[in-house]
Amino acid sequence: MSLAAIEAELKPKVLETFDTIADTFKRLRRLQDQDIHNKLHNVSLSPAQERKYKKLKKEIIAEVKSLRLNQARIDALVEHLYDINKWLVGYEGRLMRLAESHGVAREDFLENYQGSELDPHWLNRVSELSARGWKSFVARDKDRIKELRDNIHALATETGLEIGEFRKIVHMGAEGRARGAPSEEGDSGGEPTPRDLHRQEIHQPRPAIPRPDPRRQHRPDESRRQIRVPSRI
Repeated sequence: MSLAAIEAELKPKVLETFDTIADTFKRLRRLQDQDIHNKLHNVSLSPAQERKYKKLKKEIIAEVKSLRLNQARIDALVEHLYDINKWLVGYEGRLMRLAESHGVAREDFLENYQGSELDPHWLNRVSELSARGWKSFVARDKDRIKELRDNIHALATETGLEIGEFRKIVHMGAEGRARGAPSEEGDSGGEPTPRDLHRQEIHQPRPAIPRPDPRRQHRPDESRRQIRVPSRI
């Protein structure tokens, strides 16, 4: 059978699979948006919504596994995932260093931050901690803290994923890349993830993603390239 004949035979099935993925993702995306909105208001999805969420994710994974995507396209998607992760690590790193500047211990910050990235009451909660630095941290830099957390919340909204879930995806991608390709000289072969905050210095990220925000006092340098985060991964 010729290549053209094989393509003609497979094309309808492939297009049908993409249509199924697109339709399923629309339903999943609505639940993702609802989940992020709920987390920002200290509310959870109902048990029925949780079951539907998991079911739709499994369906999409099964459909995607049935496809063979071009490796270059896969690499491009992974790189874009890493770009988003760099923004997240940048914001989280700045928030952590700000806390450290007030005397908050790094391990103490991580313990009270991770898992509470979208908690709307986080600022009030940590302001009551008796450990060193927290009261000063909130009292003196409340506006800056809110700005950084708003940026983190915006990334969660853009991706439709909770921060913890996004970290897991990045970590799996980094592990897959490390296993699938040999490391270059001087390169560890893996993408740093936010869970490594306590082991490495986070470098200043590129200019902030432009979003309308009247509270912001700092504007990105227009002379430098900006990255536009897509509405979904």
